[in-house]
Amino acid sequence: MLAATMKSSIVAVLAATLFAPPFAAATCSSGTRLCCAELTPWNQGAVYTWTEICGITPPSDPTTPTGANCEEFASDSTPCPSGTKDLCCAQVDTCQSGVDGPIGVGCTANP
Repeated sequence: MLAATMKSSIVAVLAATLFAPPFAAATCSSGTRLCCAELTPWNQGAVYTWTEICGITPPSDPTTPTGANCEEFASDSTPCPSGTKDLCCAQVDTCQSGVDGPIGVGCTANP
């Protein structure tokens, strides 16, 4: 009886390990979590598009890390899609013209 109980426990633990997601997404301690295709200083990004077309006010520091072509996820437990960077951004702006998805300003890598 004890052997059967141990066997079922081992099988349950093994199944949970095998079918668990490869990693859990981290929660941003401050700011908003975005999954972005790009992370560059503001002044090296699509400045004309962001300011002239999207109407976003540039940050006072032109080297502020900025995430572009982003997606915002409602759940912190959802991993970012392959090829995107998991970021925590102090400010999230949307482009009024509907291009580029949300834009994160003041972003850092989400550990």
